[in-house]
Amino acid sequence: MTTFFVCDDGSGVRATVMVPSGGICDGKPCWKDQKKGFSYKRKTPTAGGITQVQLVAGVDGKAKIAVKGKGTALPDVPLASLASPVTLQIRSSNAGICFGSTFSFPPAVKSTAEQFKDKGD
Repeated sequence: MTTFFVCDDGSGVRATVMVPSGGICDGKPCWKDQKKGFSYKRKTPTAGGITQVQLVAGVDGKAKIAVKGKGTALPDVPLASLASPVTLQIRSSNAGICFGSTFSFPPAVKSTAEQFKDKGD
């Protein structure tokens, strides 16, 4: 199974990156079970440029999803150009959409060329 992160701002899919579901990263399992969710970490970016993923469960729909990446393999999406509403979906290759959120209230908490941060609806 592979995990896909898909970003769509209404003008179409702006970015898709993939993270392998298993494997060993830096001598340890890439994915770890955490107290309230899961995390993925590796020093060398994946083929899609991803270095960290954090999935944290929350009460009343207040889950947290954080994805970090670096390098030339990351999709070339000017994050500051994303227009509301922005939809982020996390999909697995064999189970469809697992998590998703829409961010429809401009302005975003932070929207620069290097970072998009907001709170979902």
